Amino acid sequence: MKKLSEKITYTGKWICLKESIFLTKRGKKITWESIERATVKDIVLLVAQLVPSGKYIMIRQYRPARGKYVIGLPAGSVDDGDIRGSAIKELKEETGYVGNIKSISPNLAINSGLTDECVYIVNMEVSEKANPHPEQELEDEEEIEVFLIEKERAKELFLEEIKKGNEVSSGVWCLFSK
Repeated sequence: MKKLSEKITYTGKWICLKESIFLTKRGKKITWESIERATVKDIVLLVAQLVPSGKYIMIRQYRPARGKYVIGLPAGSVDDGDIRGSAIKELKEETGYVGNIKSISPNLAINSGLTDECVYIVNMEVSEKANPHPEQELEDEEEIEVFLIEKERAKELFLEEIKKGNEVSSGVWCLFSK
């Protein structure tokens, strides 16, 4: 496809709506609408595992776009291109835990048919001994509940949450429901 034009149709505090016109290989013009982040484009998604128990840190957070609570992983924006610093900061803010980074994925597309947002999946190890009483440092607009799960019990927990009227993020379902 060849991009012929694009225009921003709306800009808000956090997002922009964009309309692009493309020419397909068959010579047909198509219009595509997409969402772009107005500020930061990259996100860190934290897969944090407690040691020695092996439990994973999950969150339940109210998501206005869905109108309900969603079960997911701690996450946040990458500030100034600092993936490591952003991961450590977001884990502490959202969960109260401090952990060590074990690995970072390449920059991965999240929903490439809709948005320009990308994610780095950051695997972290969190010492239970070093974190006996974690305290969240939430921003004013955040309502986040932290809970710990064993991987073997994840699917059961997710189905329980869905019965309660909550939702489960697709990434968490893929990672933990096997």
